[in-house]
Amino acid sequence: MTDTATIIAKAMWIDDEYIKDGEVIAADFIDNAAAAGIVVRPFDDSATGLAELDANYLEYDAVILDAWGRMAAGQRGEEPTALDDTKHLLNKLALKKGRELPMCVYTGHMKDLHTLGTMIPKFDKRKVDDLDKLFNWIKEQANNRDENHVIAQHADVFRVFQENLLPYDKKWELVKLLQEINSKDAPVYKANNALARTFVDAVLEGLNTAGNDVMPEDFRTGTKWNVTYATRYLIGQSVELRDRSPVRTVSPKGKIIPDHLGWMLGTIFNAPSSTGSHDYREKHTHYAHRATVNALCEMLIWYHDFIMTKHEK
Repeated sequence: MTDTATIIAKAMWIDDEYIKDGEVIAADFIDNAAAAGIVVRPFDDSATGLAELDANYLEYDAVILDAWGRMAAGQRGEEPTALDDTKHLLNKLALKKGRELPMCVYTGHMKDLHTLGTMIPKFDKRKVDDLDKLFNWIKEQANNRDENHVIAQHADVFRVFQENLLPYDKKWELVKLLQEINSKDAPVYKANNALARTFVDAVLEGLNTAGNDVMPEDFRTGTKWNVTYATRYLIGQSVELRDRSPVRTVSPKGKIIPDHLGWMLGTIFNAPSSTGSHDYREKHTHYAHRATVNALCEMLIWYHDFIMTKHEK
């Protein structure tokens, strides 16, 4: 398990001079950033860095650019237009992702920035004080993100991601669910109900991953878990496997989850199935979605504590 509690922000750094002949020559910069609570991911060309951003956009709080650089991997020499070209591509990516990623310039060639405009923060590599200013700026960008405010407000829930107990993409799905928990727009809360339902399979998978083996594999068909079987087993009840041949009964040694979580597990999985059905005619409102998301948060807190306690023994 990885402890990332001290990480405040994550930034991408695109600078062709961070590495030379295969050796990282800017390790001090990366180490100093880490000491300030900032993870810096370096790239020596824009194309590779932008591809990483396209795949993991929400993971980053800011981008650090150089005044001169290379657009493509393996390119010899620096391009005078690389900064403007990269800035343009970052703006296009922001339109695609629906969110602007703050960018700044960290360079020893401040005189070459006359075409960049005045709105992008600029930090001088030749000035010691500018290093602290750069780190403070990155942390400020992280602090200003709506997603990070949601994570901070629900820190006990998001611990599952600090310990890598759920797939990383579920983190941003959970942020979305919490951001929109009060939405009264039926298409929004119906879609989010269906999204919340997917966390049940993720948690059940986690309970039987990496040597945890909490439940019999007979409860699984392919990648899908029989939630009815799992719920009964987790609250300490015997399960008759009627869809197996021969039919047999499996019994847990005892209760694994508290009773209230057993009921909540059913709420998270079954309520969206009902309300999301096209032929479901009963009145339901955004309060049902709020109940589902709150139940999910309760389940994730238990899941984190259960797995961490199990690994401590």
